[in-house]
Amino acid sequence: MSSDHRAAQPGFRGWPIVGVAFFAQLLAFGCSIAVYGLFIPVLTGEFGASFMTANLGLSILGVVMALAGVVVGPLLDRYSIRAFMVVGALLNGLAFAAMSQATELWHLAVLFGGCVAVGVAMFGPLAANTVVAKWFDKYRGRAVGIASMGPPTGGLILAVASGWLMESYGWRATLWCFPGCTCWSFRRYGSWCVAVLKTSASCRMVKRPVRALRA
Repeated sequence: MSSDHRAAQPGFRGWPIVGVAFFAQLLAFGCSIAVYGLFIPVLTGEFGASFMTANLGLSILGVVMALAGVVVGPLLDRYSIRAFMVVGALLNGLAFAAMSQATELWHLAVLFGGCVAVGVAMFGPLAANTVVAKWFDKYRGRAVGIASMGPPTGGLILAVASGWLMESYGWRATLWCFPGCTCWSFRRYGSWCVAVLKTSASCRMVKRPVRALRA
């Protein structure tokens, strides 16, 4: 049966996968790019960085994400997207936990510009939109559009929440909340996500098989 007909069926699992992709992008963007500006005063005040140096972190993140995407993209066609997303989320969580203990500016540069960037490339928009595109044909644009609402939603929610946490508990405690949020979310939501993504192994698109999501 073609994806055109399956997408209209009540039991079609493509739409739950759109929810997984939305949620993954919300976390990936909301915990990195969206909240970076809140930490500029920390970098300039506590670590003595200039405003130019402080803002270089976001540039480094973008460059490393782009380079990582060149490597991760082809691998998503060959191996389990599910595994890449889980590993990327765990890498982000560990990086933020380590950042909360940083004592030097270069610690933050390596962890944020390196580990977080690679983690976002693994479970953020690249992987999320790839898995959505593999499930849809006729409704692909609609599905990708809904999933792509995750980043701005994450920016809206997590930037506000992070600002409040920083005022109330400080920047180090706020960074601890990022891996805590990720781990709690994946623990509560992860088993369902894995079950849904695992079924992608049997998904078939029109005129071509989908083999990217192996169990």
